[in-house]
Amino acid sequence: MRDILLHRKKSKLSEEDLRQKLKSGTSSARADLRKSLTDKRPSVFYRVNVISGGSPVCNNSVKAIKEYQRKAVSAHLWPAKREVETPIAFSELDLTDIDHPHNDPLIVELQISTCEVSRVLVDTGSSVDLIFRQTLIKMMVDLKDVKPSSRALTGFNGSSTALLGTIRLNVFVGGLSKLIKFSVIDTETQYNAILGTPWLHSMKAVP
Repeated sequence: MRDILLHRKKSKLSEEDLRQKLKSGTSSARADLRKSLTDKRPSVFYRVNVISGGSPVCNNSVKAIKEYQRKAVSAHLWPAKREVETPIAFSELDLTDIDHPHNDPLIVELQISTCEVSRVLVDTGSSVDLIFRQTLIKMMVDLKDVKPSSRALTGFNGSSTALLGTIRLNVFVGGLSKLIKFSVIDTETQYNAILGTPWLHSMKAVP
């Protein structure tokens, strides 16, 4: 295999010549050579990391983040037995009556507490469930029930928005009720609430 690769560098064999050599090499040599033919990605020179503004699980506390990391390691080493459920699968039949490409946001209407709330965005990229101050006022929820918080939410562009606090409200969907911890912010928006991954995981939902 080494000879083939060196010969390729020296003589710049065509792909057709290399494919012919695949027939005469060992199985491992063929696998390595096949990878060199199919992998057309350029070399990686830099790494771009992600900066997060905190997690609803461990907040911004360094101690809480380390504890969360220890739990993640423990879950990997000693996985808990989980209830076996019916797998969910989709086929081409589920794509009927849908305009393609289907890039529309998922906006739903559902019951929060005792109110039917429209324009609720289901956002798989949000790590928190959000509800807005004006929405709570329209729902006639007493703002005194909002538990103050000093946390801030960080957007994709790095900008931060201070939380007014958190509030727990029941969300009813499909005959199920879940008590959801909403983060409350005061900002102009076209939505009444945003349901993120915490709600999706609690509902075991597939958006």
